[in-house]
Formats: sequence, structure tokens, C-alpha cells
Amino acid sequence: MNQINTLLSARINSLFTSDMQKKNREKQNTTPFFDTNKIEQTDTPTVSKIQYNSLCTIIYAMKQQLDEMLHVFNNTDNALSQYQNTDDTTLTSTKRVIEGVFNGEHMVSADGHIYNIPANYASKSKLVEGDVMKVTITKDGKLIFKQISPIIRKTLLGELVCNEQGQWIVAVQEKLYRVLTASITFHHGKSGNQVTIIVPKDTQSNWGAVEHIFSV
Repeated sequence: MNQINTLLSARINSLFTSDMQKKNREKQNTTPFFDTNKIEQTDTPTVSKIQYNSLCTIIYAMKQQLDEMLHVFNNTDNALSQYQNTDDTTLTSTKRVIEGVFNGEHMVSADGHIYNIPANYASKSKLVEGDVMKVTITKDGKLIFKQISPIIRKTLLGELVCNEQGQWIVAVQEKLYRVLTASITFHHGKSGNQVTIIVPKDTQSNWGAVEHIFSV
């Protein structure tokens, strides 16, 4: 508002100054050989009339400037609104990165949320139960998984078995390890095949990652 008042004051002063300068020039160019009484009887505009015209000119000029200012302010508001909307969209669509631990099938985050890892990816990457993972959630909802800290591993040799529930199991002596169906399908495994699996070296696990299947 201070800027508007300053602009209006400057404009009014400019108009008044211009009007006074014009009057002075007219006085200087007027021939002094005239009869004052005759001028008063003519239709020459009176001083109040000149002031009225000047005020009208000033008011119309002020109106024009105000209209221009409103136009600028409206455009500025629209630009700010678009910028804020873009900024909000950017904030809400920023990708997130979440860390968790692979449990043999899924990634489990610190708050217990389960993220489904594609079985083919887990099988080909030979993810082992206990591997530290991260998932990047893009602005369009796509999940990108990556192994960031593999657990210390060891390999075991066992026999491939399909149980009554249709789950594939690798029996290593008296210990049973579950393996992903995608791994068995990829290696064309069958019940009775010898299988090398990868498991954590220093911790107990219920899952193993298939390293190789030996055909009978």
C-alpha cells in the first residue's frame, strides 16, 4: 500500500506541475495589449473551470493507474498460486527411500510394514534372509528394490522336496528350508533333485536362496 500511495502522490504532483507549467507558458505567449474588462466579458473559461478540468484529468489518470495496478496484482496472484501449486505438487510427489530386512519373501521395514519383492528379482539376485534392503518409492508409485548390505553367507547341500501344500522345501539333514517357487521354476527343479542353497552363516533362518539344482 505504501508503494501505491507513493505512485499516486507522484502522479498527482506530476499532473499539477505539468498543468501549472502549461499555464505559465500560455501567459508568457499572450500579447499584453488587451483590455482586462473585455476579457472578463468574454466566454474564456474561469479559473474555477480550469481547476475543474484539471481535477477531472487527474482523477481519470488516477483511475487508469489503479486499473493498471489491479491488473498487475491479479496477474501476480495467479503466478503465485501456480507456483504454490507446483511447489506443493513437488513436495508431495518427492520419492521416498525406506530401508528394511529381507525375510525370505518380502522386505520388512522398521515399523513392521511389509513390501512385496518380485519373486523373480529375489530369485535372480539370490537374496538371503537377513539381507538389508532399501526400496525407493517414486512419485508415480513404482517400487524399486536394492540390496544394500548382504548378510554373511554360507552354502548347504540338500534335497528338493515339494510338500502337501505345494511349497518347495530343501531338506538339509534334519533342517528344512523353504525356497522360492520362482527359483525352482527357473532351474526346472523336481522333487528328489540335489540343491545347493545359500543361507546366513551365523544366524538361524527358515529360508534359503537357490544357488544351483543338480538334475538326476
